[in-house]
Amino acid sequence: MDTHSAALEMRSANIAFIRNSADTIGREAAQFLLGQGHARSYAFLHSDPVTDWSRARFAAFRRELNDSGLWCEELFAPDAATKLKHPAAVLAANDDRAFDLVKVLAARHIAVPREVTVLGVDNDTLICENANPRLSSVQPDFEEEGRLAAETLDSMMRGKATEKRILLVGVKGIVQRASTAKQSHAGRLVQKAVAYIDAHALEGIGVRDVVRHLKCSRRLADLRFRELQGCTILDAITERRLDEVKRRLATTREKMDLIAAACGYANPTYLKNLFKKRYSMTMRDFRNLYQKT
Repeated sequence: MDTHSAALEMRSANIAFIRNSADTIGREAAQFLLGQGHARSYAFLHSDPVTDWSRARFAAFRRELNDSGLWCEELFAPDAATKLKHPAAVLAANDDRAFDLVKVLAARHIAVPREVTVLGVDNDTLICENANPRLSSVQPDFEEEGRLAAETLDSMMRGKATEKRILLVGVKGIVQRASTAKQSHAGRLVQKAVAYIDAHALEGIGVRDVVRHLKCSRRLADLRFRELQGCTILDAITERRLDEVKRRLATTREKMDLIAAACGYANPTYLKNLFKKRYSMTMRDFRNLYQKT
């Protein structure tokens, strides 16, 4: 049985806990979402209240994303997902929480999965099939849990004393519905590019550097990136740099030339012209707007 009763946990013999593997759930969910290739940010939405198994699923999910060079936000309320950078991908601790999330996104007119991809856990069909849109979900291997439970109980009833055991069961797969996009063979390639851009855009990299990192042709990289991200590789590099420029303008008093250099622009004049063209105001005007006292 999958329970966390304090009284039962204290028993040292003749008891077994059969539980979903949080590591497997987190890893499989991350791989699935990475395979879609369109997210620019990732997050995990905890159960309410937050539980040990929710924390464990989050840790595994974040670890798998970190291994791919990507960051994972930790959310404690569905409303927090509305502030994610779009397109975003969110793993909810379970289907109940995923259902809450799609309701909040709908109320805020945030499109699922175009702007936010949502994945639940448990594949509770009553919940998943009645959500709008219908929820994709990680399917734990409940049949294997039942088999292990019966086998363990039979052994105990035959008088075979055993020490307390915790048996972990994996997942059968992921049931895909309308809350997630279709899988793409190039999804991991594009996410590798996104991670590289996020880590190195401020160092003055160009499209060639990204293509070299991907170890594929520029034509293929450009095609797949535009297909899944909706923009070019150069657009993504520029967006990452300008986001940092705006952050520095709004929160520091650094000189414009220093900001340009720190954000990967060797020519401050080029940045100033680009900024004005993009935002219809000068960098100085932007700073004054956000640093009013």
